[in-house]
Amino acid sequence: MHNETLRTQLSIIYEIFIENMKLHINKMLKAAGSPQGSKYYNYIQLAKKRGLTQSQTAKHLCISISTVKRNWDGAVID
Repeated sequence: MHNETLRTQLSIIYEIFIENMKLHINKMLKAAGSPQGSKYYNYIQLAKKRGLTQSQTAKHLCISISTVKRNWDGAVID
């Protein structure tokens, strides 16, 4: 009886361990960042073409300056 209980507990622990490892592996394999790129990219590029500065663009679009800087020169990666 004690051996069966121990086996059941070990089996449960093993299953939990395997599921956690699967989640960890999937998280490691998942590509970083947004798959479609920034939703502001086109707006930022338009503001740039119109001669706005990065600071002005951020204020007009109500977004952070870091979002503007990240999308200012960067190309959209497909």
